[in-house]
Amino acid sequence: MELRRALQGLVEVKQDRFDRFHPVSLASSGGKFTSEGQMVVNFLPLDEVGAGVADGDGWWFAAEMTSEAKALYRQWIDEMWNGDHSVANELVADNFVGHWPDRDVHGVRGLLEAMVPLSEMFESISFEIEVGPISEDDMVAGRWRGQGTTSGGESMTFIGNDLLRIADGQFVEYWVATQPV
Repeated sequence: MELRRALQGLVEVKQDRFDRFHPVSLASSGGKFTSEGQMVVNFLPLDEVGAGVADGDGWWFAAEMTSEAKALYRQWIDEMWNGDHSVANELVADNFVGHWPDRDVHGVRGLLEAMVPLSEMFESISFEIEVGPISEDDMVAGRWRGQGTTSGGESMTFIGNDLLRIADGQFVEYWVATQPV
């Protein structure tokens, strides 16, 4: 456990009855410090974590999942919602469920079908992330702004908030709230 030895001088590593450890985010561990100024990081065994990215020593890094989630969300908005639907199979799992206020959609095909009215309504449309993405565990959230011009020449702006759940590197569940500005 090379990583554990490397961290030993920086943090107080806690082990109860387990051989493998899981570093918990500082927010959840309270970011505590010893009287000597060492940071205390709490660890959970990997078999209690459920999902995550493990390196060769069996360590799971929340930061890696957070980075992956943020990159997926940027691709979700920057590519897919801006018109490159070819990335849908890469981003969205077969068992995907999207929750809109008025309906649920299932799978990649259901998501793409739900996007059709949007592309039919606007001659040109673009989306950009305003807040986030914010990620924790298997969830990522963001606030976006969409701007488009209808075929009649009317300019429209709308905002939305997304919350997505990730499993195995793909989005499996989606909640959205949108409103015109």
